[in-house]
Amino acid sequence: MTGTYVTAQAKFTKLRKRLDQLGYKQPLGLDSLPLVERLFYDLVWTTENLRKVRSELSSQIQIRSTVEDYIAPYKADNGKLIRENNEINHHLMVLRQDYEENIRGLKGECRRLENENEDMKYFNSQCLDKIHNYEREAKRMVEQILYLQEKNFQAVVYTPDGGKKQLPFRRQRMDIDGLAPLSKEAKTLNNENYCCSIAQIWEKANVKGIPKVFLSFVINKNLILCYTMKLFSYNQQFNQT
Repeated sequence: MTGTYVTAQAKFTKLRKRLDQLGYKQPLGLDSLPLVERLFYDLVWTTENLRKVRSELSSQIQIRSTVEDYIAPYKADNGKLIRENNEINHHLMVLRQDYEENIRGLKGECRRLENENEDMKYFNSQCLDKIHNYEREAKRMVEQILYLQEKNFQAVVYTPDGGKKQLPFRRQRMDIDGLAPLSKEAKTLNNENYCCSIAQIWEKANVKGIPKVFLSFVINKNLILCYTMKLFSYNQQFNQT
């Protein structure tokens, strides 16, 4: 018991002395010695760790300052690159919008041209059918013209004994491949490179995009009109005879 008291007294004296050194002058009893001793040691440990952390923090601050000075140019370059990247992204967005608008416009134009192409194909087929019909009609008219020409120019000679004698004849040459003369309106165009007056009128009106098939259709139609006029003339001559 005496030894325990002596030990407690020694701890009390040592703790009291250290508390006085730290400025803690408040009274201290033997019964509160274990608690105060534990708190004191925790305080010492915390103080030492705080001092150590402060030292490490100061060292880290110095290192950070050195690193920041080293990476400052890289930060500036990084900021510049970020701004340039943002500008490029904005420019790409504008280009993408323009590209999409152009694609939509081109698709619309493509659909319009496809529809126009289909219309022109249909018109072309109609013109070809009409051309074939006119060619057949022209062939029929040519055959009828040749028949009337032979019948009209066949010579019959009456002999003194009252008989009839048919003389051999020579078929009259007739231009059936030419076109009718130009009208007054067409002649005023002063251009002889056209085979029909309609083409000259189109040229004067500066009409563009006229299909060649349609021109062929007009030319054949004009040719058939020429055949019809000649056929009508031969019919009149035949009726007069």
